[in-house]
Amino acid sequence: MGAAATQENETMHNLSFAVTPDDVVQAIIAVDQYTKAYKVRVGWQE
Repeated sequence: MGAAATQENETMHNLSFAVTPDDVVQAIIAVDQYTKAYKVRVGWQE
């Protein structure tokens, strides 16, 4: 997934800083962890 997001024709290259495939993967993992913790904190019921 990280490699697909950083292909030459993707808009990721419009950012003012370099983004690696690993950066993308780590960001997805971080958002997943954050949202899971948020749901626990607010008592989210699915």
